[in-house]
Amino acid sequence: EAAIGNIAYAQANNIIDGTKSFPEFRQYMIDEFGLDEESETETYKTISYSEYSKQIDDDVSDSDNEIAVITAEGAIMEGDIAQGVAGANGVVKQIRSAHEDDNTKAIVFRVNSPGGSIIASEMMRDELLVAKSKGIKVIVSMGDYAASGGVYISTPADFIFAEPTTITGSIGVAIALPTLENAMDYIGVNFDGVVTSKHGGWDPTQPIDDDLDKIFASWGADAYDRFVNFVAESRSKSYEDIKAVAGGRVWLATDALEIGLVDEIGGIDAAIAYAAQSAEIDDYHVEYYGQELSPEELILKELLENFDVSLGEPRVLSALDGISKLYETLIGIREPKAFLTCEGCLVDLD
Repeated sequence: EAAIGNIAYAQANNIIDGTKSFPEFRQYMIDEFGLDEESETETYKTISYSEYSKQIDDDVSDSDNEIAVITAEGAIMEGDIAQGVAGANGVVKQIRSAHEDDNTKAIVFRVNSPGGSIIASEMMRDELLVAKSKGIKVIVSMGDYAASGGVYISTPADFIFAEPTTITGSIGVAIALPTLENAMDYIGVNFDGVVTSKHGGWDPTQPIDDDLDKIFASWGADAYDRFVNFVAESRSKSYEDIKAVAGGRVWLATDALEIGLVDEIGGIDAAIAYAAQSAEIDDYHVEYYGQELSPEELILKELLENFDVSLGEPRVLSALDGISKLYETLIGIREPKAFLTCEGCLVDLD
């Protein structure tokens, strides 16, 4: 009710130590850390983001054994990784880099996706199977959601962890095609030509007739059977067992555990620990694959991961929310991209 903007509330609840004007703050910092004698103005000793970030080590272990952590975040689509899009080309490149490294003993695949393109899902799944063929353990860690295509790309896993509130399932296939025949009629545009088969010249400017609808339905049914078979094989269950919980139904992680879609409730740390155990390694370091963080992002990430407070307290969560949003904003503005997603399409506006 008081909100984090209320300074008195923040000070009373030990979220902040107090308030100072800029000159008071400057003098406080000089008293605490000393005067910067090399500066042209009277100020305190400081270090730049860039210099400080160089002192942050990714891992303290000197072991050659490596556990690779790769993330599929957002809608699964072909192409490169972007904000809100798990681009298959980029994710596959990371998986390939990991399994081509002789030091990689296990891959923890963090899935936080509502699904997307079946082709893109297939690309990621195939590359994970290549890793497994080399004897590399693949452990999946599901995030907020791992549904539809998120389940599809999880099928190569040796073991699946899910957060207590993960939404998963949605084992199904949807084919959505926009048709523009009414729009073309409205603006007075007509098409004509010669084709050698009944549907050879079909495009979205034409309606879908009953015969064509049956063809698309057949494609969807084949893809659905393939999907169910993949999940059944992955979970060591029968086709009938998985089909009984499929059909597009979604499940909370605790329910998914009961019906066998996941193996254990736990977060990313539990998945990494299990990956090390499965690979039978005691000494290892964790390699996080993804876009390189800027110095500012690296420092904010370090702050978020190392806050020496109880994150269960509402006032602390409120205080961290601003830092978290700043962190996400810094990542998002590096490559601004506008996009609209739906179950069967992606409109990408460069």
